[in-house]
Amino acid sequence: MLEKHWFIFRGDHHLGPFSFQEILDKLKLDQIDDNELTWVEGHPDWLPLKDQPAIIEALQGETNQKVSEQREIERQQLLREQQEQEKRIAEQARLEEKKRLELQRQLELQRKKEEEQKRQLELERQREQERKAEEEPPPLPPLPIDDPYNEDHQDEGEAEAEDSGMTEAFMKAADQEHERENLEVVTFLTKEVHHQEDIPDIPDIPPSGDNREDQEYGYDEEAEEDDTGEFKIAPQEDSSHQDSDFPEDSGPIGAKFYVALLLSFVGLSLVAYLVFQTTTGQRRLYNVAGRDKDALYNVMNRPFRGVPIHRLRPTKDLNSLWFATNFPDEAILYMTLRSIAGRSLGQGEVEVQGVARLQGGAALFDQLEVLKGEGLLVGEYEYEIKGVRVGLKGKLSAALGEKSILNQVKFLRSQDQEFELQGTLLLSPYGSDEFSKRLKEQKVFVEKSVIRPLKDHKQRYQTFLGLLERLSNLYQSVMRRITKGKSIQMFEDRYNEEVGPFLRDLIIDSNRLYLSLVNLRPEQSKVYEELMNYGKDIGYVAAEMVTKTRKVKRLNKEKTDYLIDYFYKEVTKLREKGQRQMKKIDLKLAPYLEATQVKE
Repeated sequence: MLEKHWFIFRGDHHLGPFSFQEILDKLKLDQIDDNELTWVEGHPDWLPLKDQPAIIEALQGETNQKVSEQREIERQQLLREQQEQEKRIAEQARLEEKKRLELQRQLELQRKKEEEQKRQLELERQREQERKAEEEPPPLPPLPIDDPYNEDHQDEGEAEAEDSGMTEAFMKAADQEHERENLEVVTFLTKEVHHQEDIPDIPDIPPSGDNREDQEYGYDEEAEEDDTGEFKIAPQEDSSHQDSDFPEDSGPIGAKFYVALLLSFVGLSLVAYLVFQTTTGQRRLYNVAGRDKDALYNVMNRPFRGVPIHRLRPTKDLNSLWFATNFPDEAILYMTLRSIAGRSLGQGEVEVQGVARLQGGAALFDQLEVLKGEGLLVGEYEYEIKGVRVGLKGKLSAALGEKSILNQVKFLRSQDQEFELQGTLLLSPYGSDEFSKRLKEQKVFVEKSVIRPLKDHKQRYQTFLGLLERLSNLYQSVMRRITKGKSIQMFEDRYNEEVGPFLRDLIIDSNRLYLSLVNLRPEQSKVYEELMNYGKDIGYVAAEMVTKTRKVKRLNKEKTDYLIDYFYKEVTKLREKGQRQMKKIDLKLAPYLEATQVKE
């Protein structure tokens, strides 16, 4: 094309020779007319410039190049808009997550505050009860009892009347005192007084003034007045021997002995229980691979120095988890297991919870509750384990509290009653190298069969939405300029230049993919069918704009506003439909994009 073989005939002479590129440049600069005769070596005749095949082909190539460049510019613009939209969605998700975490933290603080208030109220109530107990008066003295053996007693009727009157008066006084100070009233039963004739004969007991026991439990011949002055103790005659109904060991000394014996037994039992708890044997592990079992036993044999160490390993069938630690006491364990994004041989997030009892340094999580996903997948997980001490030690610590004088005893300290552990776990029947290899293979497969098609679907919807917006703006612009319905030809011409070709090509390409995947991948084929129908709906709206407007002969302001508003609503329906489809695609893409970001 750089060789000069072209000539131009102008007037009565010809110009040249020129190269092909020089001819094109002159044509673009309007230095020559496309009707001027030109001749090129190898052609027999002079032809108008516009009829030269090489010129026609070159101009068409430039036109196609401009169209391609325009398409590329629009694609880049749509891509930038997509990226900005993704950034806005990600920022909004981050802000929502931040708000959720802040709300969760505030709720946790509120819960702790309420628990602290309840504990303070309980302490105040206990202190108030102790204060009231200290302010209570001493118990009331017993009711006076007349000695049935007194020779100067009254007859049976008078004695009963007197005793009942005293008892009734005393009970009323006690009830009044109870109502006034809210004290517990102890009722003493009076001993029934019998007539002298009903009392059996009791042998006389010689006086023995030096016997303290007789002085303590017997009575003198003369009645003594009580210190309170409320009642008198009737004199009791001495007997030569003690009655069999009052043995020597029935006094206070015998009761104290039995109480002390009982307390000693309880104390020894408590010490034996604590010793038994601290010397519990190791739990036997089963259904665990040899290497994992050695690792678990190694942790269980470590000495406990205040901070527990642990290991978590799966069973051979990968359905349960063994937990081993050097924590010496029993505890209840609460575990949460979450899959790490992009580190599992499967799709979707997995989260499970489990509860187990720690005994003998080990616990088995064999009942796992699935919160997310369909079940455990082969992959890496993050776990959180919270342990709460149970048994007698935990109960003693809770009962004694932080302000007890025993709060510094190691197994009673409140800070030693709970512990939290975190870590990662590889749940896989393969080795770490084989797992990494399979993970890479899966990522390549997912990128090719899942991520790329989803991104293509989203990009096609974005292109359709861009054409839809262009169609709406073009119609409104033309309608503001015309006054007759037949003038809608202006809109039709511009549509065929700016919207129609791109819309038609995208519909045809979507139909081609729909037919090619209908048997291989029915799900993806269905998506392309929906894309094809969505593009056709846009074309139907454009055709209705032309036909509905052309039927109106004269376009005044009222009719123009009606048509613009009508088709604006139709365009809005299609726009919302496309946006809903894009949101569905974003939801499907989110787990894979998140996994990719975590990897990076």
